[in-house]
This record gives sequence, C-alpha cells and structure tokens, in this order.
Amino acid sequence: RKAESIGAYVLDEFADAGAALAATEVHWETIERNLDAALGLAQHFGTAYSRAGHQTRRHLNQAIFDAVYVDVEGVTYARLADPFTDLLADDLMARLDHELEHPVPTSSARGVKENVLVEVMGLEPTTSTLRT
Repeated sequence: RKAESIGAYVLDEFADAGAALAATEVHWETIERNLDAALGLAQHFGTAYSRAGHQTRRHLNQAIFDAVYVDVEGVTYARLADPFTDLLADDLMARLDHELEHPVPTSSARGVKENVLVEVMGLEPTTSTLRT
C-alpha cells in the first residue's frame, strides 16, 4: 500500500513537471510573438501613427511613451515606456551578449528529496536474516 502511494506521488510530481514544462514552452512562444509585434511597431511607428485614427494614436502613445513633455514650440522631451526603453537602447546587443556569457542562476528548480520517497530502511522489508 505504501509503495502505491509513493508511486502515485512520483506520478503526480512527473505530471506537475510536465505541466510546468508545457506552460514554459507556451510562455516563450507568447514572449516571442509579443517581441516580434513590439519590434515591428517600433520599426514602423511613423507609418502606423500617421494612418491611425485619434483613439488608436492615443493608444500608440500610451504604449510607446511613459511621458511626453510639450510646450508652445512642440515636443521638448519624450521618455519611452517599457519595454521600448530596452528594445530601442543603443547598448541592447552588448547587454544581451553579456547575459548570454554570464547567465544568472535561477533558484526555481524543483526536485524530490530521497527521504520523501524511501524510508531509511529502504524499499525491501526487513527480514530476520538481516537483523543482527
């Protein structure tokens, strides 16, 4: 009976690990799709803005800019919003190269401790021949 519950626990852990892996793959696909859209918008922002209606222009401004300062002369300063600050940074490629060469270790790894699965005496029941 105990072996069955241990087996069920291990199967649950494998199922959880599989689900986490699948969610990660979907997450990366979403990130890549959003990154492509953001880069496309950044590359063609002028065209998109000139063809957009009033409400869409407002949404574009809110998506691209964190702040825009205007006086009677026109725009005096514009601060990009995230992620465009990073995507359009002059040092983006250098930072990416550095991160690839020096990855940050993550502490989100999951595992199973052996003492959760097997008691100290092991899988086999004790027998009189093994006792001293």
